[in-house]
Amino acid sequence: MYLYRTLQIGVMLLAAGTILGGVWANYSWGRFWDWDPKETWALITLLAYLIILHGRIAGWWGGFGLAVGSMFAFQSVLMAWYGVNFVLGKGLHSYGFGAGGFIYAIGFVVFEVVFTVYGIWVYNQGRNAALKPTSTPSV
Repeated sequence: MYLYRTLQIGVMLLAAGTILGGVWANYSWGRFWDWDPKETWALITLLAYLIILHGRIAGWWGGFGLAVGSMFAFQSVLMAWYGVNFVLGKGLHSYGFGAGGFIYAIGFVVFEVVFTVYGIWVYNQGRNAALKPTSTPSV
């Protein structure tokens, strides 16, 4: 329940930030939206979290699925904040060019994916053990 509420608040703030970024772009560059990598990844991040929240409401997954989805959606946040600036190095933003730390970012992504896959495996093992019928002695 806490994760769901936190994601709701986060999505609201992320949407507000994306919209305000468009307003700022209109004021600075004379256009609300251009398919700049920073803007595009902000939209992808917002859509990823909206899909997670929608899936919870639609009943596609419960609490564990929400947690797993939020960990994978965080990868889009990393791409929007770090990947566009330092991996792609393209875009209209003045801070959109840099180098360094790529190996650390990839290492974190690999660690998080492995950790999530391990968590899914442990969850499924416990679930299968709980569903396994126990044998009762026949009389």
